[in-house]
Amino acid sequence: MKKLIFTILILLASYSQSECQNNESTVSNKKVVVFRGWALDLNQLKLIGINDYTKKEIVWDVDNEPSYWGDKNTKRIERGDFIPVKSKDSIINYIKIEEIIAKDVIYGYQISSWDITKKIKQWTFSDTLHGIAACGKVILCDQKLYIASFDFISTGSGLVCLNQNTGTPVWNAKVTQMLVDHSEYSNDIFLNKIDDLIILVGDEAGGKYIQVFNAKTGENIFTEMKKYW
Repeated sequence: MKKLIFTILILLASYSQSECQNNESTVSNKKVVVFRGWALDLNQLKLIGINDYTKKEIVWDVDNEPSYWGDKNTKRIERGDFIPVKSKDSIINYIKIEEIIAKDVIYGYQISSWDITKKIKQWTFSDTLHGIAACGKVILCDQKLYIASFDFISTGSGLVCLNQNTGTPVWNAKVTQMLVDHSEYSNDIFLNKIDDLIILVGDEAGGKYIQVFNAKTGENIFTEMKKYW
């Protein structure tokens, strides 16, 4: 009798373990970012084909984001506008991105933080090494501001992580630039934080790119870029 019970328990344990293994094999943990014909597997950090993922595995479809240039119904944040910083659905303060100009020469940009009334400046961060910018996108997470800066009519973008309360830089990322010559130009960027990754997507008149950064260090760990001209 004891031998029979022992045999049944072993069979039950074996069935339970087998069922677990089958469940693990059928549950996908793939996370895919989709943008203009590209599909980026965030786990492997490589582009994959359209037959290599399902709709359920898409964690960010950038093509569904409102575009300042393509969607006439979207109110565009203009150069130097106040950009809301949101915690969940509430605006807690504002960010302003402006060019640094001296003697009619632009030599950088500055980011300033303003209170909810837009009347009290809380801090300012200046960058004279990484191009120019006058607008951007902002993500708040764990008292850190991830800010992508750019200009609607010029190529290029920047990415910094700042302390929300003081503006002290945590890191200033090395963003790969398109570096295209232009006269009339359009530029738009999209920003997202997924797990410990910051994804920066650029949609310029002269090309497109997806770049992925380590959210803790700012290290550029993936770049895919295509120039149109």
